[in-house]
Amino acid sequence: MAKMHLTPNLGIGGGYIHENYGSGFVPRSSNRTTSVPHAIQLFRRECLEQIGGYTPLPYGGPDWHAEVGARMNGWHVE
Repeated sequence: MAKMHLTPNLGIGGGYIHENYGSGFVPRSSNRTTSVPHAIQLFRRECLEQIGGYTPLPYGGPDWHAEVGARMNGWHVE
């Protein structure tokens, strides 16, 4: 939340996904600072409203679609 407050153009924020493999939680190898997975996306209200919310896609990927829409409208994703 502090990052959202300090970065006015941050439209989508989040963190990393960690999964339990029995011996403890391990970060996913696909974690990136430039992309936020659906499960942990945090939207700035103005960004979410500007992109029209999640778009239902027949084969999935609304999180990716939201990120692209946010970037196309000048928002930062981190």
